[in-house]
Amino acid sequence: MLERFLKYVAEESLFQRGDRVLLGVSGGMDSMLMTALFSQSAFSFGMAHCNFGLRGSESDQDEQFVKKEAEKLQVPFYSKRFQTHAYAEEKKISTQMAARELRYTWFDQLAEEEDYQVIALAHHLNDLVETMLINLLRGTGPAGLYSMQPRTGNRVRPLLCFTREEIAREVAKQKIPYREESSNASDHYLRNRLRHHLVPMLKAENPSLEHTFAATARHFAEAGRFIDQQIAPYRAWLTKDGENWRLPCEMLTGMGSGSFVLFRLLQPFGFNADVAREVFRACNSQSGKQFLSPTHRLIKDRDQLIIIPLDQVVEKKPGPALEDLFEAAVLDREAAEIGPGPDTAYLDYDTLQLPLTVRNWQPGDRFHPLGMRGHKKLSDFFIDLKIPLHRKHRIPLVCSGEEIVWVAGYRIAEPFKVSPTTKKVYRIRLKFQK
Repeated sequence: MLERFLKYVAEESLFQRGDRVLLGVSGGMDSMLMTALFSQSAFSFGMAHCNFGLRGSESDQDEQFVKKEAEKLQVPFYSKRFQTHAYAEEKKISTQMAARELRYTWFDQLAEEEDYQVIALAHHLNDLVETMLINLLRGTGPAGLYSMQPRTGNRVRPLLCFTREEIAREVAKQKIPYREESSNASDHYLRNRLRHHLVPMLKAENPSLEHTFAATARHFAEAGRFIDQQIAPYRAWLTKDGENWRLPCEMLTGMGSGSFVLFRLLQPFGFNADVAREVFRACNSQSGKQFLSPTHRLIKDRDQLIIIPLDQVVEKKPGPALEDLFEAAVLDREAAEIGPGPDTAYLDYDTLQLPLTVRNWQPGDRFHPLGMRGHKKLSDFFIDLKIPLHRKHRIPLVCSGEEIVWVAGYRIAEPFKVSPTTKKVYRIRLKFQK
């Protein structure tokens, strides 16, 4: 096995003899064999262990086990404890996805800080099969069928030439110690259900299942590289606009393969193929349609698609406290020097229900703009002022009870204006320019 390991490392150009390699070591059978092979090859390496705290004392015992093995080998050992459940809840993602994000973020940071050129992960051929099946079920498109490569950036998978069975035999042969994770026997996770039930059925039909899937992944990877070359000229259609991106609809609607091209253009922003098809159909519809990915919001605005990072979007929920965005003062009518300016509102104090609140636009919002006879839909008001759709979510609305008294930076509401009978003036100023 050592010979095959070294041959694979060389053929796939995973790293050079002088590179320092950071091993991700869980303490399980796969990562412990990887550690043994690195040790027998005299490569320069360190061991990094993630304690996700998901299995109580068992997680702590795994950490101590890996630490002792590192001490035996006299190699650097690094460990970190994560609040995985809290992170998953905060990001609104699965526990498995949270662990993955935490692990890779820390590995990258550690490699940079400790001067490791490569991060080695103990994925093997069965992991590749399971990942391809999961991505097929999730409809991730062709890229999901070759997402597990021997090398991706500074991450390498030197065991990707071995099956789980081969690894188990070698571990038994060399009597390599390892920790068995209790959750591996559970059918709670999709990966385990595929491993325990579907994969054995497929392997009964094709005993070389793992190698067949590996060959298929290579074919799809080559096809993916070819498609990327063909798509490259179309990426010029995407133009940067501050933190946002714009894409003209007219470029897509005349193409027979416009939906596929759009998917590949939107893929880096987290949109899947199904959403891309919906967006493509929306290119021929009226403005206002919105689509979400885990990281971005896409809005159809007239003849453009606007892609906005979610951290640039203010969600439709109660906004921050008034004092965070505005400076407010109560003035006598005689002392108030009322002058024009979009960033200041002068309101009749006695018409207000205090304290005022701040929120963002919500569908169906109406208000009575200054100078008009009646109420108007706020969305129509934005259209009249030619305010882009992606901006309306970020405009603070100052409210008295349920009534909008000021579309901050644009217009106050008629019922709250200062009149000849006003005794006290409530002045509000934006702390920032719109």
